[in-house]
Amino acid sequence: MLYIPTETNLPPEYIDGYCLFALISVSIPILIILGIIFSIWYMDTHEPPGKKKSKTLTILLLLCSICCTAQTRNVGNVALNNPELKKCIQEETKGVTDVKEITSVCSSITRRCLTFSTQSKLKDLQQLSFEKKTPTHCVGYAKVFTACCNYAFAINHIDAKCYHVRGPLKLAGIDFTKFMSSCFSMLGMTHWANFFKNHDYGMIKYKGKEWKVEPMI
Repeated sequence: MLYIPTETNLPPEYIDGYCLFALISVSIPILIILGIIFSIWYMDTHEPPGKKKSKTLTILLLLCSICCTAQTRNVGNVALNNPELKKCIQEETKGVTDVKEITSVCSSITRRCLTFSTQSKLKDLQQLSFEKKTPTHCVGYAKVFTACCNYAFAINHIDAKCYHVRGPLKLAGIDFTKFMSSCFSMLGMTHWANFFKNHDYGMIKYKGKEWKVEPMI
């Protein structure tokens, strides 16, 4: 049942319009989420492996761009211990002092050594190579991105910090990750239920400001 506040300044002739607006505001994000669940279920059961992977990535990138994150927590950063990535960062950020430009370079480097997969093969940053991309999901992307950013900030003497953070995706106030995880659990799709529990990304802090970066995009 839709609750309408009893103390409202709306004229009686506007109440029906208010109810319709409230109903649409709640229904649209739920319909979007249900549509995404159906799409993932369909491609998981009907699509060939190659198409399944590309469509999954497209859906996830769409979610990252339209959803916001809240109640994040710091996962913990790792140091960059890969000589190939270090050399690349040194060359591509030499003389760069703009924080956003450096994060853009590091995001590009992250995508060049990783490829999206719902099952991560990333165990250590030393295994990364531009010649053979390592399959991983948002956790791996966030881990590599934060390591690259913090190394780039350090060698360029920039007082900025990148954090690997984790939190739910929310759409119109609805906890998207919890809703998706519950739906996939009911469908018996345990792998997808676990996959949608949280979302990882990078959080930049610089001169009292902070902003999120989606390294997969």
